[in-house]
Amino acid sequence: MTQRIEQESRRANSASYPEIGMIEGPLYHSGNIAILNFLAIFSVCVLIWLLKPGLSSTSVVNQLPQTLSCDEGYIKLDGRCYRQHQTVRDCQNLDPCSASCECSSARGMACNSENICTFNDDYTIQQFCKQPGKKKFVAELDKLYSTCRSKTASKQDAIGCPAEDFDKFLLEHKNFHLYLKEFNRNAVSFHFDESQPQNLDGPWFSRAKKHMKGELQTSIKGLNEAHMILLVGTSSPGGTSPQARQANVAMTQRRMAAARKMLVESGVTTPIVPFPLADKRPLTPSDFEALSIRYIAWSASEADFLRESLEGFDKLSKNRQDKVTREINQAVFIIPIPCAPDNGRQRK
Repeated sequence: MTQRIEQESRRANSASYPEIGMIEGPLYHSGNIAILNFLAIFSVCVLIWLLKPGLSSTSVVNQLPQTLSCDEGYIKLDGRCYRQHQTVRDCQNLDPCSASCECSSARGMACNSENICTFNDDYTIQQFCKQPGKKKFVAELDKLYSTCRSKTASKQDAIGCPAEDFDKFLLEHKNFHLYLKEFNRNAVSFHFDESQPQNLDGPWFSRAKKHMKGELQTSIKGLNEAHMILLVGTSSPGGTSPQARQANVAMTQRRMAAARKMLVESGVTTPIVPFPLADKRPLTPSDFEALSIRYIAWSASEADFLRESLEGFDKLSKNRQDKVTREINQAVFIIPIPCAPDNGRQRK
């Protein structure tokens, strides 16, 4: 009897409150399945939208916790890591011709007999070095190089040359960066993460060095054919106090030591003349693009980030513009000088 009363009561409740009946009846199960199907379809649509090829290669697919550096395949922006989509890019000078980049004739580039993308012109070192402006600049560089060697223990490089010698040279050459553009044929630049490397034995540099040396391989021949190499170290502005300037100089010297280590380990034997500019001559993005120098970041993802950011710099957020400007100045520019001075002195 009691069981029958409970059943009648349950039916009465279901009639008075249909939603209670749905909870226990078959309509609940079908409604729940419909909701789950809708959520599944919606999730798939969102995922497809995020992966659309037309989106910027920095579209957020996965946002990671804040970290000092990002894994390969991610880029760091505003302290967070974002997954990087892969797109075909324009080849830089001396990039291998492959499916990963386009060697564009519209940019004056072509694949040579060694399947390397390079300038498509009739350039020769002999004709280049005969130009009066080049001859004068090379003669002054050679004088600086000789002076520096006489003040250091190095038998080949001018590492350790007094800073005042470089400061004097820069005062005499207000358009120093314009000279660098003239010698961009086999030039490359190494770009470093903020405050990196901390040391040359740490895990960050070990990981970055492997990538950067691999990217450098197609430039080694041109670097070894040069008469000398300018190693121009720069840093992003970090304050005007003496302590801040000193920290920037120390970071610049550490990056130059890292660049020199990678050059030597890669088999480059050309004498090196260091220019520790630090933050004395910061580059703007337009200055950097005008140099037309092949740039190598500490990872493939960061190189893609720089390329795409420079292409649409004016449309970027202020935070991203600031990040790009910092990264182009956290660098070491490796400028091979192919011309020997008129005095006939050759490399030793």
